[in-house]
Amino acid sequence: MNKKKAIIILISSVVLLIVLFFVLILFKSDQQVKTGINSDLSSEIFTPEFLTDEEKLEFNLATDLKIQAVSRNSSGEVMVYKIIRKDSDIVNPKKIN
Repeated sequence: MNKKKAIIILISSVVLLIVLFFVLILFKSDQQVKTGINSDLSSEIFTPEFLTDEEKLEFNLATDLKIQAVSRNSSGEVMVYKIIRKDSDIVNPKKIN
């Protein structure tokens, strides 16, 4: 009878340790997600730059279009642009490889 109690206590303690281990892992990952979001927002905020009406006309584009300037050369001329149809089309040029 003592062996059965010892085995039950041993198994119970192992199960309890496993549960505690997973709870700690979930708690840590939740904390990392919360702090990760805050640090990403502060370091990755960018303001998209849009073409002026004059620049749109230079490219023979309609002035009513919303067009993002993705890349400019050293003299400020637009090298790459993107037509924005919805806000999710806006890209961060630093994240383009």
